[in-house]
This record gives sequence, C-alpha cells and structure tokens, in this order.
Amino acid sequence: MIIDNSRAILCMEKDIEYFYYDLVDLKSMPDNITIFSDTCDTLTNHSFVRVTVHSNEILIEVHTDNISLVSEAISFSKEHSDLLILLSVEKDTDISFLSDIFPIKLCDDQDNKHWGIFGAIKNAQTINKSDITVSVPSQEDIDSISNLSDKEWAFLPRRINFIKNILIASKGSDLAGYLVYDSAITGHYDIVMVYVHPNHRHCGVASALIKGFADECAKKNGVPYYVCANSAASAKLAESLNIKQVRKETIIYKLK
Repeated sequence: MIIDNSRAILCMEKDIEYFYYDLVDLKSMPDNITIFSDTCDTLTNHSFVRVTVHSNEILIEVHTDNISLVSEAISFSKEHSDLLILLSVEKDTDISFLSDIFPIKLCDDQDNKHWGIFGAIKNAQTINKSDITVSVPSQEDIDSISNLSDKEWAFLPRRINFIKNILIASKGSDLAGYLVYDSAITGHYDIVMVYVHPNHRHCGVASALIKGFADECAKKNGVPYYVCANSAASAKLAESLNIKQVRKETIIYKLK
C-alpha cells in the first residue's frame, strides 16, 4: 500500500541513519516520490519500494522481496505515465524473485542511476589529519580565494562570498582543498562537495577535510553524514575512513 508522506517521514525519522537520503528527498520533492510498504512497521524495518518520477523515466527502488508490493508499484507507475520504467536492486541481490514474474533486462546505461550510500561519521577521531590544517576561512582567506582561478578551483572563487558552510584545507602556506556542507535536516549535516587541488592529491587532504567537517558538526551538536553517489573514488574514501555503508551500490534493470 502507499504510505502517505507525513507517515513515511515519521517512520523514517526513527532510523535516520538508514533513511537519510530518502527523508531528504521526500521532504524536498514530495510530489514525485511515492513510498510503498505493507505497514508503517515494515517500512521502519526497511522493507519498502520507492517510486520516483523523473522527466524522462520512472525509477523504482526495490528494498523488499515482496512481489505484491513490487507489482503494486509497477502498476502505479504504468497508470500514471507512459515513461520508461527502471528497477533498482542492490548489487549482489538474487533477482530471481523479480525476473520470474516481470519481463526485465539489464539496463545498458548504469551511469548516474546507482547509489552507494554511506551513513553517519561516528569515528572521526580515528581519521588522521597529518600535516594539513583545516579551518573556517577568515575574511583574509575569502579575499585571497576570490582572486584565484575559477577553472583551477572548480568555480570556488566566484562562489566563496555566498557559501555559508565551508572549510578550507591548507598545507603550509598553500590552499590545498575545500569542503562545502549543508543541513538538509535540522541537526544532520551533509557533505555537498569535497575538492582537492591536483597538486595536493593523495596526501590526506580529503581525509583531513572530512575530519574537520565532523569536528565542526560536533561543535554545532549536529550529526555529520557522508553520502556519495556515482563515484567509485568517494566510496573508496568512505571505506578507507571506516564510515559505515548503509546501502550498497545498485544495479539497474529495465522493464521490457
């Protein structure tokens, strides 16, 4: 059955670590996301199907082996649109419960559709900052960054005056990288972007920035989250920092 948005939000808030990504989207884009689950209790136990209607396709994310629930989601999708229907299933999941009933095939294009979701950064004290200094930029730092090359610094100079939550990493007198974060849910902070200058890569800058981010969130009594999508490098970094993976990478199938 369809779980209405307000009830779904209440259920998801009971396990914010697992549902962080769903909850952020459901609050910000409620009109194109529909949650299916047998009951609120089964949703809380992570047995559900999520349907997201995009402009050119419908993505059905399957987090259950309940065929009736998946069938209901597919019927709902067909009734509401003639768009291409894609099914997302966690990597290494036995899909026989789907393929025996639904005419599906592996989608040729897996890019920009799979997610590797990591949760709260709970062990930031173990992240080594090495010789990198991480800080909130001073006005002097902001003035200096404003004069740097946009292309070289991924458009940071033109945006630096408008970004509210940013940390910079310095190595000696050099700017080595930066991290931008946001609070989509009160008290839960999410990394928006981590950028390391090519001259300072592979020497601990990203790790230092994430450590600094976790420390900054602690000062604000907030929970730092690491959420990465479509990036093997981001997933590798999260794993190296022992950040718990909440959901695995998914494989996309197409409804024939």
